[in-house]
Amino acid sequence: MARTAFSQDELKALTAEVSRICRHDFSAPDITNCRTVTMLGFGERPLYRPVFGEASRPAEEVSGDATDRFCDAAGRAQMLLCDGMGTGKAAAVDGQLAARLTGQLLRAGFAAESAARLVNVAMGLKNAEQESGATLDLLTVDLFTGRAGLFKAGAAPSFLVRDGVPRMMEGASLPMGILDSVVGRTSSFGLCVGDLMVLVSDGVLCDGTSWILQQLQLCARLGHTPAQIADVLADSALRRAPTRRDDITVIAMRLERS
Repeated sequence: MARTAFSQDELKALTAEVSRICRHDFSAPDITNCRTVTMLGFGERPLYRPVFGEASRPAEEVSGDATDRFCDAAGRAQMLLCDGMGTGKAAAVDGQLAARLTGQLLRAGFAAESAARLVNVAMGLKNAEQESGATLDLLTVDLFTGRAGLFKAGAAPSFLVRDGVPRMMEGASLPMGILDSVVGRTSSFGLCVGDLMVLVSDGVLCDGTSWILQQLQLCARLGHTPAQIADVLADSALRRAPTRRDDITVIAMRLERS
């Protein structure tokens, strides 16, 4: 249409009318103004929405762990954690590179396995003869259906909390940048409203996994938010390894009704 400025009330009314005509529930439109033209892009409202939480406790001035979380244009929630091998600046470079490239590829529409293969090539070229790399822990959730995929390349175990009961999810794999091809593992499962997924770096596992399961169960009983759960786990891991020198990162996502 000709370039037009809309008020919030007008956008709300337009969204309701388009939803009625198309017989689908749409979100407020994306507005693009280009010279004399205004474009409104309506997208169907997903059934679910993610609530994220994150906490990090670096071992040194900079952390070798890097995270990203977002909802893409296809209606999927993406949550990823990369852990550069070692600590300090060298690990931070690998972790940040892996997380940044993976996030860019996911936003461009690449699937988890395809993104991991391309990042593996990039890290292999960067590292050349050096023995370094980064793990990848990637959760993808379809916000229309609740179907989820968990891709791991050398990552620490993850945790699913359902109805207050936590369980561990893991699989044998290798970090990216080590071999010419990615040795990863993908798990597919369904998520329901109220389910919580927690990804952790290996610095959280300083005292095993039993305490993590117990802590997650307690947090569920207390009704903690994902942000509170991430903080509790990170602080507990720090107290359990006072002499540790590994980065600690926790990232969590709870699925809620949109």
